[in-house]
Amino acid sequence: NIEYDKSGGLEICLGEEDYNNRVNFINETRKASRTGTYDCDMLQVNELQKMLPKIKLGKEVCGGSYCPHDGYVNPLNLVKALHKGFQLNGGIFKYGQFVDKIEFSSQIFSIYTEDFYFNSEKLVIASGLITKKLSEMVGLNVPVGPERGQILITERTKRILPLPAGRIRQNFDGSFLIGGSNEDVGYNLDTTVEVMQQMADRAIKIFPILKDLRLIRSWAALRVLSPDLHPVYIESEKCPGAFAVTSHSGVSLASLHSSYLGEWILQGHHKDKLEVFHPSRFDVP
Repeated sequence: NIEYDKSGGLEICLGEEDYNNRVNFINETRKASRTGTYDCDMLQVNELQKMLPKIKLGKEVCGGSYCPHDGYVNPLNLVKALHKGFQLNGGIFKYGQFVDKIEFSSQIFSIYTEDFYFNSEKLVIASGLITKKLSEMVGLNVPVGPERGQILITERTKRILPLPAGRIRQNFDGSFLIGGSNEDVGYNLDTTVEVMQQMADRAIKIFPILKDLRLIRSWAALRVLSPDLHPVYIESEKCPGAFAVTSHSGVSLASLHSSYLGEWILQGHHKDKLEVFHPSRFDVP
């Protein structure tokens, strides 16, 4: 059970500026879509409160947005399921193997680690923040960099939040997950009291009842971001059959990755649909 619930999702706004920024984001997203549509509506405070009968909104909440296509999935359970599915389909994991070298000869890739080497006709580099370094071995330039985000977890309580609300959601076990910062600190993985305080303060302004819950855990992790925050998909011209794939929003883009992206890598289909994500866009002055 991956604890998947597609009941929609909210983005809750504090103050007029926050609300206007959300309106502008939705309008820009509609303009960028091929159909000119984006199924996401702005709501007034009373409309939001009707959707959240068991948890009271704070006085500073001025509205928000609702998208029926959003939802929640337990990330730990999802990773376990993906690993199991990969293995059931013949995939083999080699844990703890750092790639030292990639060679390409006679249409065959040779990938060397400290303990093993592998041969393949196709190669997909999807290695997080190491993607840039490994991609250079097959003639690609994939600019990615780190952004730190911090997370807070509360103690468990009864289920009162039926929808994920942006950076606040209630897990199936009753604990609340509160996020998330956007920090340019290189590869530093420390948690900081200042940022945790800011996240907690905002969460309490949205849902005052959260002030009564104890925090039991916090951590920091690094996002993998391109310069414009959008995905990068590219095949090497120097070493055909080598692909680099990087995207922070892997879960949000799962439908694309399981269809167009897979068919492009395996069969060469849909290349035109993915061209907008080519890293050459970063070379435009």
